[in-house]
Amino acid sequence: MIEPARLCTVIPVRSVSHGLELITTAPTGCVELRLDFLGSNNPEAIAGAGLKLADEAEDRGLSVIATVRSRSEGGLFQGSPEVAVKALALIESSGIRVDYEALKPWAPESCDACVASAHLSKPREETAVELVKRARRMNASAAKVVFMDGSPRAAALAAKLVTHWSGWLTSFTVGKLGVCSRVVALELGAPFIFVSHHRDPLRGVPLLSDIITHLPAEGGVLP
Repeated sequence: MIEPARLCTVIPVRSVSHGLELITTAPTGCVELRLDFLGSNNPEAIAGAGLKLADEAEDRGLSVIATVRSRSEGGLFQGSPEVAVKALALIESSGIRVDYEALKPWAPESCDACVASAHLSKPREETAVELVKRARRMNASAAKVVFMDGSPRAAALAAKLVTHWSGWLTSFTVGKLGVCSRVVALELGAPFIFVSHHRDPLRGVPLLSDIITHLPAEGGVLP
């Protein structure tokens, strides 16, 4: 059985009230707060919203990852990188795990149990290894590599990365192979993967039902 915290529901925080509504109906044991959906360029406002939502999630026994995803990494945030980093640092200082875009020049030198991530347009192994090295230097609790092209080559590389750093790194693709890639990542020991909330699904992010349908039966026959 897959531990609930390894399945993380993406919460597009369009407003605090909307985020609270989605958290109360999240079908998994983990939520990712996508604070770039707020449309704010005020780090204190972003952090305040994130902390309020994180408190609600933790009160419900959910683990939390907060992020402010830039457009270059597939998100909506159009403000300055310094604003995003400051907002995440404020959230992190309260003990909430955050996701930093680790290959960007403005990423922090170190963090307190963060996720170090990269969304790559091409499946280049050397870039993925660079992300891993950067994550280690940051003292990240986990690394995440997402391949945006969704090709079979990207899916194969994602599986290779998860196998090599099982339990610490998650990697998968978007596109047609997105569901398969996430299922494989779970089976190979990825610490978590991401699914859409059924009340506000995001393009390219499968629903939990899509993942559950394709998980192998419990037990199996392999020794």
